[in-house]
Amino acid sequence: MSHWQPFYEKTKERPADPIMGFARSRVASKLEKIAIDCGCGAGRNSEYLRNKGFEVHGFDPDNEAIEICKKQFQDDDKAHFSCDSFSTFKYPSASLVVASMSLFFCPALEFDASWKRITESLSVGGVFCGSFLGPNDSWAKTGK
Repeated sequence: MSHWQPFYEKTKERPADPIMGFARSRVASKLEKIAIDCGCGAGRNSEYLRNKGFEVHGFDPDNEAIEICKKQFQDDDKAHFSCDSFSTFKYPSASLVVASMSLFFCPALEFDASWKRITESLSVGGVFCGSFLGPNDSWAKTGK
């Protein structure tokens, strides 16, 4: 069991992040509905996006998260999950990229290349939706 198990248990039944509806509404209507869920965890945002008609490509570096998602979406051929990090994931072309509470876990040395891959995966008219930490956030590491 990973140290993330309590987090997955706590969040898997919660609704999607509130910003998801806003981000989805900003995707150009002419675009194919393809989303990437970076650091998908237990899949709550992926589930929301599937319910809104998006094909979802989710990844997480924790295999336990991927197993939860694969089980949850086992009969859904429009939901794809892989055990990857920001730097190893093969980003498809997408109209929406979600990095909710995950991007700040990308190692600093990999961030620039990962950010480039994220932005290059977005179709023109696509949307990035993510969380960033300020320097005083309780999750931000200090002293580096």
